[in-house]
Amino acid sequence: MELLETINQYPSPIPVLIGTDIQDFHQRLRLVQQGADILLPTSTSPRQVLESVQQMFQPEGTAFKVVVVDDDVLVLNLLRPLLSPWGMQLTTLTDPTQLWDVLKRVQPHLLVLDVEMPEVNGLDLCQVLRADERWRHLPILFLTVHGDALTLQQAFKVGADDFIHKSVMTAELPNRILNRLQRFADDEV
Repeated sequence: MELLETINQYPSPIPVLIGTDIQDFHQRLRLVQQGADILLPTSTSPRQVLESVQQMFQPEGTAFKVVVVDDDVLVLNLLRPLLSPWGMQLTTLTDPTQLWDVLKRVQPHLLVLDVEMPEVNGLDLCQVLRADERWRHLPILFLTVHGDALTLQQAFKVGADDFIHKSVMTAELPNRILNRLQRFADDEV
């Protein structure tokens, strides 16, 4: 348990796989609540352990394609090393007017938008995507410096699936994206 507490102190989430024969529901729940992602019986073969580890980093064995639109190049440069280890193929875009061409070319599994950008803001982009039959179900997360209630309300009103403040992106963004992609994949089945 102390190891899980130590792991949870890292700024970027670390996937945790635990080998245990604990059958008690409450003990298993406590392990998961403290950060365990997968619980495997201790009798699990090394091959099955490796397969589980691979799935943790690349669900379904395929890279998730994520498009990020943000006019801040520093943020875009930070996202690649942050998301790539989680099995995400990242396409970044500083010009929101090029989004339609990139969507057609990349066919992303998820879109991350900044709220405030030149020419076209993220709220308008989201609203247009939600009205387009081809992209209306694409998961959309907002990543922004705006944390006020009005901006949050506007984002969800135009169809956002999630909203993350840039100050916590290194700690929360990978998990939020993986969570949203997993939900989307489950809905598709």
